[in-house]
Amino acid sequence: MYSRDDKVEAAGVNRELAVGKSQIVDTSTIRKSLSNATKDGVFYSIMVHFGEAFVQLFALFLKATNTQIGLITALPQLIGTSCNALSVEVVDRLKKRKLISVVSASLQGIVWLPMCLSVFLPSGVAIYVLLVSMIVYVSAFNFSVPPYLSMLGDLVPADERGKYFGRRSMLTIVISLPTFFIAGYILDIWKLAGYEYLGFLSIFAVAFLARTVSVVYINSIYEPPYIVQEKDRFSLWDFIRRYPDSNFARFTFYTAIIRMCACTAGPYFAIYMMRDLKFSYIEFVVVTIVAEITRAVAMPYWGKLSDRIGNKMIIKFTGIGVSIVPFVWLIYPSIWCVLIAEAYSGIVWSGFELATGNFLFDSVTPQKRARCSAYYNLLNGYGVFVGAIVGGLLADKLPSSVSLLGNRIDLLSSLQIIIFGSGILRLVSSVLLISTFKEPRSNIIPIGAKDLFLHWIRIKHNSNLE
Repeated sequence: MYSRDDKVEAAGVNRELAVGKSQIVDTSTIRKSLSNATKDGVFYSIMVHFGEAFVQLFALFLKATNTQIGLITALPQLIGTSCNALSVEVVDRLKKRKLISVVSASLQGIVWLPMCLSVFLPSGVAIYVLLVSMIVYVSAFNFSVPPYLSMLGDLVPADERGKYFGRRSMLTIVISLPTFFIAGYILDIWKLAGYEYLGFLSIFAVAFLARTVSVVYINSIYEPPYIVQEKDRFSLWDFIRRYPDSNFARFTFYTAIIRMCACTAGPYFAIYMMRDLKFSYIEFVVVTIVAEITRAVAMPYWGKLSDRIGNKMIIKFTGIGVSIVPFVWLIYPSIWCVLIAEAYSGIVWSGFELATGNFLFDSVTPQKRARCSAYYNLLNGYGVFVGAIVGGLLADKLPSSVSLLGNRIDLLSSLQIIIFGSGILRLVSSVLLISTFKEPRSNIIPIGAKDLFLHWIRIKHNSNLE
């Protein structure tokens, strides 16, 4: 394993990758591997937008309750995230990161086959097939994450991670937009024809094919040697116990809390649109595509910015930003308000996700990256589980009306209370916890949150950030 100072050629910079005492990997191999990683991301995104993005709507089609939908979201996270820690142990023993990534990704793709068959089953049975399929799907994904991120982190130079991952994310988003629209169009066509179940069969079949192609590209990525020493091994309990002294542990706790708060409402936005706002599949897709477009436009900006000012300030800035998203959703129950909310959501969430991902790479050594990535995803997964379960249970228990100053206000559903509460929880958590961790990089341009905001909205120009 090589250190962060080892040289790589990527994004047009003349560098080489030293992977051993006598072996030098030529720059074309690195370029090709990063290109294949990007192509993998593209086809993975197609799978997500033909399959995963419609899982909750498929559950709604099967007449699942809010609690069941919450369970379909939460239980796979609870079981699946436990695979992160198991994956690290397997990686340390086998030292074959690409093999583990390929096998896990293949299993994730195969899951769409029983999903295709489930459309012919009675709804009561199909709901449980969906639940089991999602458990395997999320487990396979989580098993692949530590070795895949560890391998990719070794290939991308530290000073260009923001640029590379920003461009990679933008490309995957741009290419996935038409595929997502096509998926929604397919569902609407079959629904109008009276065969909605065949629409789900069609899009799940495409999801299977897309993941298959993705696996081919993963298998084409160059895998640097993986060397881990006993001193680099530590348990989950050791990781948690280091919270007072570990900057990365405190950062992980912060992100887990934010995701828990977000997921009290996150799994139910699709239900809110389709059931309460009466959206068609195409309207649902258009709203989601708007978020993807703004995400694609903003991602390169956040990537370049993170290379200059570090990731902590972006996390602080966008952490407040994502807290505002639920309130925008509730301004007025119309597609126009939802479009505005999702356009804004795409911008702030893209910055938050990119910065938190890069923070992980910057905070840990290559030897500990797989293990730290596993524990990070494990704790964040637990946050998603708790948030989704609490949101689902409350959605079935809370009233669909509230009393304000003696006046009764009828709501579209209890989900509006859940959405509002999610915004409050995000805001309070971000304000209280953002100061608990620090920027791990030293070679950054210092800037305050106020100046960043003024620059972001183009009121006060800062040439150092361009």
